[in-house]
Amino acid sequence: MAAGVALEALDVPIEPTLRLFSAIVFVSLASLATIQAWVGWFRTEKAIRVQQPLRGPGIGSLLTAGTLVGIAAIALGFAWSL
Repeated sequence: MAAGVALEALDVPIEPTLRLFSAIVFVSLASLATIQAWVGWFRTEKAIRVQQPLRGPGIGSLLTAGTLVGIAAIALGFAWSL
C-alpha cells in the first residue's frame, strides 16, 4: 500500500501512465492481501474449533506475480522517462 501511495504522492521521475498503473497495482495487491488475511483468519479459527488441518493462504503466487508486474512497470517507466 505504501509503495502505491508513495508513487503518486512523491515526485517520482517516471512516465505518468506507468506510474499510475504501478500505483493501482500496488494498492490493489495490498487490498487483496488484507481481504485474504481476514478470510484466512476466519478459516483458521473455524479449523481450530472443529480440529481440522489448517489450509495455506493460496494467493501467494498471485501477490508475487502482481508485485513483479508493478516493479516491471516502474522499471519501464524509468527507462521511458530518460
